[in-house]
Amino acid sequence: MIIAKRNDNWVANLSERVLGLTQVDDIRNTALLYIEPILRAHKSIFFLGRRNEYSLKLTDIVARGIENKYLDHFREHYYRMDPFINVMGSLVLSPTPVYTTDQIVPYKRYVRTAYYNEFIKPQDIYSEMIVYLTSGTHFLGALTFCRPPGRPVFSEEDRNNAQRILPYLRAALDRALALEDGSQKDIIIRSILSGLPDKGILLMEEEMDLVYVSETAQSVMSLLSPERVSMRMPRRFEMPTVLSQWLDQCKKTLRIGEHPEVREQRLELPIKNTVHHISACLRFVCVPRQRPFFVLTLESTAPELRVVQFLRKIGLTKRETDVVFLVCEGLSNAQISKKLFISEHTVANHMRSVYEKLRVSNRTSLAHYVSNLSLPASGSLFQYPANGGFGRDYYRSFGPPKSGGDRLQKNS
Repeated sequence: MIIAKRNDNWVANLSERVLGLTQVDDIRNTALLYIEPILRAHKSIFFLGRRNEYSLKLTDIVARGIENKYLDHFREHYYRMDPFINVMGSLVLSPTPVYTTDQIVPYKRYVRTAYYNEFIKPQDIYSEMIVYLTSGTHFLGALTFCRPPGRPVFSEEDRNNAQRILPYLRAALDRALALEDGSQKDIIIRSILSGLPDKGILLMEEEMDLVYVSETAQSVMSLLSPERVSMRMPRRFEMPTVLSQWLDQCKKTLRIGEHPEVREQRLELPIKNTVHHISACLRFVCVPRQRPFFVLTLESTAPELRVVQFLRKIGLTKRETDVVFLVCEGLSNAQISKKLFISEHTVANHMRSVYEKLRVSNRTSLAHYVSNLSLPASGSLFQYPANGGFGRDYYRSFGPPKSGGDRLQKNS
């Protein structure tokens, strides 16, 4: 009864403390400080999770009793051998996500592994217990507690004690992460966008998780698409493979704690079948009292990008811009409807709005208007036939434009 009462006080005290904190690292440090003695652990670690996938942020670790050199060894190599990580995906969403070493691998086999003998044993660790934290389907993080040789391994009672604090710790961490993400995103995005109004911007966390991507960045990246037919915005964001591979290469070079004098990497990416290119610049940014993050800026000399930016600045919506480029490719209203998954009636409404905003009266004048937006030195933006500027499919359906400007009511 005395032990139960002591544990009840512990749960109440810790829950009151962590629920009163708003900083993520304060919650992590407080949790380890309070839970360690209850579980009779001599070392502990608190990892943050990558919210939309079941993996750990190895660059953001709070630890007690673990030397930094071992944390570095873990990040660089031994995390691949950790038995808890290897099966994490199947354990995280368990109703009782608290596990001990012997539940994952038998001790007799465990103590013969290279992971134990090369990494765990030199740290004076014998048994471990891990606690996974989730909120819905989001993975918040994991706590690991360690005991040395000579002490009993973690028991069912220890697992139950850890289980009791889970709801409070989960609620506190989930709230703090949401507050931190929201305030950090707002401050950083406003600051960066004000200084780089004409560049494509992507913000990424230290593990390269995407935080923000601007519309201009999506436009620039669409130039790298193998099907680069127009500057239409993708319906969902996709990182081009060549850019993703380069970011992976840069990650280690720019990561905090490695080569502190290096904080920037640049790359020139040619745009296929053109003389133009994309300039990419990746910066690692450390903001006081905030988590480090990456800023990727993208610029291009391609005339298509200038056209998109101009159309958006004078008031065309994203969807109207999509329609404009499809018209310039020679697509009919019916074809545009299928491409954009909207009705022909909606396409016609977009066309009327575009005509009004650009002060043009028909598809031919719209095509010439857009063509003239490209830089003279770069040539015409679209390769139009001499008879009016539309593709063969258009003329096959409706015939060549009438002299004096067509008034094709069927596709107005």
